[in-house]
Amino acid sequence: MGNEVTTPQSEQDGIMIYNTAFEASLRVLIILSVSSIDLSADKIVAIDFTTTYGKDFGISDFNLHGDGIFRYAEIPARRDLISHAIKGLVTKGLITPNCLLSGFTYTITPMGSKFVKSLKSNYSKAYKKLCERSIKFYESKDDKQSLDVLNNYANTFTKAGI
Repeated sequence: MGNEVTTPQSEQDGIMIYNTAFEASLRVLIILSVSSIDLSADKIVAIDFTTTYGKDFGISDFNLHGDGIFRYAEIPARRDLISHAIKGLVTKGLITPNCLLSGFTYTITPMGSKFVKSLKSNYSKAYKKLCERSIKFYESKDDKQSLDVLNNYANTFTKAGI
């Protein structure tokens, strides 16, 4: 009887943490705190996905979010989550939008930086370390090239059945 699987109390109470705009918000803040340049939503999506599945991209020995066979199916949902997260972060004054001819980019605010510094979990530390590698992975790529990388990996992994 000691092997039962139980629903976490947060889910029992109707409080969802995983795969939510809240969770994505934390990752967006970490990404923007590590980046030395403003980033578009598309670049944030690419960096976030690569950070969480770093093994697939050769930047880590493991995937922070595991090796689920449907991980590449997450990309469209992750774009939506990050879009909602960005809106919430702008509203709360944790990031600032910058309007360019090519679209919007985002910068972390001092309040956002202060919040990121308060994150002390092992996950946030690992995410930040891998995020640094992901940013370096994409530094010479524009938004379209960054999304092309994700799509190419998705096609490769889907065809290989990985």
